[in-house]
Amino acid sequence: MELPFSGIELTFIIVAFVIFSLYGLASVCIQPQEVDVEAMSVIAVFHNKIKVNMNISSMNAVKYG
Repeated sequence: MELPFSGIELTFIIVAFVIFSLYGLASVCIQPQEVDVEAMSVIAVFHNKIKVNMNISSMNAVKYG
């Protein structure tokens, strides 16, 4: 009985299986770090202020440009 894959193809399939298995195992076993909600809210506020300032600047450029 002949194998459906050549040696290189079989090696690639096995290596891909091992890599994805390790990635899946790591994603299950590694615990995510705690997120500081207070720090994230401060970052979100500054991000929104920058976004609003950029929108105002672009509107002024269109209005006066």
